[in-house]
Amino acid sequence: MTINHAKNVSPCSLENYADHPALNASLIRSAYRFQGAFLKREWNRRRFSPQDSLGSLIHETFLEGLELEELVILPSRYESSQWRKKKAAFMSEHLSQGHRVVAESLLDGVRRGLEALENCDEALDLREACKVEQTIYWFDETYKVECKARLDLMGMDQVWDLKCLRGCSRPKTLRKVKSGMGLDLQLSWYERAMEALGHPLKTRGHILLDTSNWVVEIMAMSDHDRQRSEEIVLKSLAQWKLVLSSLDEQK
Repeated sequence: MTINHAKNVSPCSLENYADHPALNASLIRSAYRFQGAFLKREWNRRRFSPQDSLGSLIHETFLEGLELEELVILPSRYESSQWRKKKAAFMSEHLSQGHRVVAESLLDGVRRGLEALENCDEALDLREACKVEQTIYWFDETYKVECKARLDLMGMDQVWDLKCLRGCSRPKTLRKVKSGMGLDLQLSWYERAMEALGHPLKTRGHILLDTSNWVVEIMAMSDHDRQRSEEIVLKSLAQWKLVLSSLDEQK
């Protein structure tokens, strides 16, 4: 799909979103942290295969209505190396039938995370007020690059991102993960997507689920963090423009 103008193409599967070769928030974070040859390698391997994790499963159950009964559970014993052959046979059998297989070790955390979110009135209100899993593509005229974003929760003038992170209810840990994982950069990228659609934002923030104690916090992005993150996004876009120009010259 060639991107000529901003468009919301929801619903869009995660696999189709991942396969489209446009610049996304993850690559923006990479440009913030790395340069040069590393970014060229990142660009060349930017297509990825989504994998099940505690966070992704909580995400799907809370936002997309995934029922755990729909899954085939891989028994914990198969995660031991001595059961390698039986695990391979189990996976082959069920994947060939189109089943989705999830490790048993993840289930308790998924149930506890879902319960915590369902007991948070603010999180429920945001889910009710917003559309979930909205995929947006746009073309950045300034930097001449195709862009994409997948927004967890999108309203007319607000966006929210659900994050499941160990220790994020502790201020010191939250500062580290916000910096290391570029959480605010992701929100700034989402804001660019909304502006491309013609929807300026009033509010942007995170629904944070601490997977160490199952505490849920709703955290709106401050004006200071927004300004700083937008500056980093612009620097990252400039960096990517140099990288992509270099790749074009090598063709």
